[in-house]
Parts: sequence; structure tokens; C-alpha cells
Amino acid sequence: EWSKLSDYEKTDMTIASQELACGGGLCEIQ
Repeated sequence: EWSKLSDYEKTDMTIASQELACGGGLCEIQ
């Protein structure tokens, strides 16, 4: 599971960051 997560973070680091911000209640990233 960890290897999969690492690969995901490497490929979609920006997307993950946006999702994190959205989850935090700051969905203002365009």
C-alpha cells in the first residue's frame, strides 16, 4: 500500500495538494 501511495504522490503531487486544500475548506485553488 505504501509503495502505491508513494507512486501516486510522485505522479500527482500537485493534484494531491489541491485535494488537501479542498478538504481543509480552502477550495480556492484553480
